[in-house]
Amino acid sequence: MRNALFVRSFMLLLSVCMDARLVTNMVIVNNKNDQKGHNESPVWSHSILRVSDSMRCCIRASIDGEAENLMTEHVFSLVSAINARMDRLRSRGCELAVTHDFEDAARRLEAVGKPYLTPSLSFAWNDFTRDSCFWVSLALEGDVMGAAGVKREVLNGEPISSYWRRSLKRQYPRDDGADVISSVSPLVDLSLGGELAYFGDLYFHPKLRELRVLEDFGRVVLYHAALSFRVQTFYAFLKDRDLRRGFGFQLGLMSCIPQAQVWSQPFPEGRGSHEACCFSRRDQVLELARLDAGIA
Repeated sequence: MRNALFVRSFMLLLSVCMDARLVTNMVIVNNKNDQKGHNESPVWSHSILRVSDSMRCCIRASIDGEAENLMTEHVFSLVSAINARMDRLRSRGCELAVTHDFEDAARRLEAVGKPYLTPSLSFAWNDFTRDSCFWVSLALEGDVMGAAGVKREVLNGEPISSYWRRSLKRQYPRDDGADVISSVSPLVDLSLGGELAYFGDLYFHPKLRELRVLEDFGRVVLYHAALSFRVQTFYAFLKDRDLRRGFGFQLGLMSCIPQAQVWSQPFPEGRGSHEACCFSRRDQVLELARLDAGIA
């Protein structure tokens, strides 16, 4: 209740306060007071997404002059949309948490039925930082039943097709040293590049699927990524069966490139013959958040 009141109060402040430094100071003071007043348990047991953390990152970027800054009205839309989606999740008995404990994320997912993480989001393959990756978990009746990972990718002018080929060849090495990707759609380099947020290792326990909460979960993850990372594009790989189920739309990824990458045989474990790339540009995400929040 206290956290929900804080979020609503904070959104009201955003609508009337145009001084970014003042907003930043208020968030920092609030977080310090939280730390003084509470002995917090490990991060995965947090029952409520800390919207203020991503808000501070976003406003700090605006002060420091980083590229792709969010306007105040965009922040308002994203926070409002997160709050609306989380209210729907809570009504179904679900709670969300954000974590940067990457090793613990893997352990907890394994405990509920996901046997492995892909190398792209595995702590064993990457030296992630709080600024480059986060996980969002979904708990039902106190037990983690689902999660998704998001990482920031900075290509610095390298074509994304080259990045995929290079990184996946390292992640799925072959004895003969051959490429693991046989082809990449020409639409990929035309559509994606620069700084991106990659979504992967989405896992939902069957109990969660029965509740039909994937869309609410996916949108919260997307909007939190938009607040946390200054990127131009958000994307994920989907298999055909998930594409037909509408997973792209439910995750808020509104555009699709069929057969974006085709794997060489024999296919690596957990990969099919090919995958589609579903993505949304930053402006699409902001408009989606505005609609989700019901802001005219």
